[in-house]
This record gives sequence, C-alpha cells and structure tokens, in this order.
Amino acid sequence: MKRKQVLACARVAGYHGDSRELILLYVGSRVALKIIQEAYLAGQRIRAKEVTTNDTRNTRTITQ
Repeated sequence: MKRKQVLACARVAGYHGDSRELILLYVGSRVALKIIQEAYLAGQRIRAKEVTTNDTRNTRTITQ
C-alpha cells in the first residue's frame, strides 16, 4: 500500500475510532508511527467537528 493510501486509511480508522486498524496499518507499512497517529487524530477531529455541527443544527439524531 502506498503512503497516501495508508494515511487515508488511518484517517478513516480515526473517524470510526478503530485503534486496531491503526496498529495493523502501522505494522504493515513503512510509515512512521507519529505520522500515522497524526492522520488518525485528524480523522477523530473530523468526526468531532461533524458531531458538533450536527448537534447545533439538530438535523441528525446521534445514537451510541
């Protein structure tokens, strides 16, 4: 998998809170852990921003 693909997958894993996928990406690639973690955190920030935006507009019900 190319570096851009690994980082995109790490962002998706962060968005979904899938830390297991993060570890598998790190083990299976040559990308530094710090870089993969930054992509994972970026995905988490995207999710948090989306949830906050949707809460204020009250257009989507969030269930967990």
